[in-house]
Amino acid sequence: MGKPNAVEMTIAHLPIPQKRGWWHQIDLRRGIRRRRPAHRRIMEGAVVMPAVGADCYRDASGVATLELPFRVTLPDGSTRTDPTQWSEDADVLAATGWTRSTLTQADIDLLYPPAPPLSWLDAGYETAEGWRLGWQADDVALLTGLYVLAARANQLGVQQPCVVTDMAGERHTLTFAELETLMLAYGAARAAASAGGDT
Repeated sequence: MGKPNAVEMTIAHLPIPQKRGWWHQIDLRRGIRRRRPAHRRIMEGAVVMPAVGADCYRDASGVATLELPFRVTLPDGSTRTDPTQWSEDADVLAATGWTRSTLTQADIDLLYPPAPPLSWLDAGYETAEGWRLGWQADDVALLTGLYVLAARANQLGVQQPCVVTDMAGERHTLTFAELETLMLAYGAARAAASAGGDT
C-alpha cells in the first residue's frame, strides 16, 4: 500500500509528489509529464492495480483509499504517527473516522481514472511504415538539421545513409530520397495538425 519504491521509480519514470492522490510522471527520455494516480506502480513497464475485494480504508464519508494519513489527531488532542502502527489499533481507527474495508469496482474506477488522450504533439507523427516521429520543437529541429546536412551531402555526391531515431528509440536507416519523402509528409502533417487547432 506504500508509494513506489526506488527500484520501481528507476525503471522508466520518476514520480514527483503533487496534490494528494496524484503523481506526475516524467519520461526521462522525452521530458514529457503525465498525471497518474499515486497508487499506480511502474513495474517493468506494467501498471499494477489492486483487484476488487483488495484491502482498503474508508474515511468518514465512505471514500476508499489505499493509504492512511501519516498523522492523525484523536478527540483528546493527542496525535498518532506512522499508520503502519496506529492502523492496528481499532480504537484509534474508530476515533479518527477510518474503517477497514475492501475495494469495489466503483472504488477502483475512482482511484484509477482513464488517462487523458495524448495531445497531437505528444502522439507524434506516424509514418507509412508504422513508426512514430516526435513533433516537439526539439524533434523538428533535429530532423530539419539532419535533412539539411543530408541534402548538402547529396549535392556533393556523397551517398551517406540517414539514420532517424523514432519515438520508441529504434533507429531507421534511410536513403536521402526516402528521407526527403518522409520530411515532406512529416512537415505537411504537422502543419495540418497545427492549423487544424488540434491540442
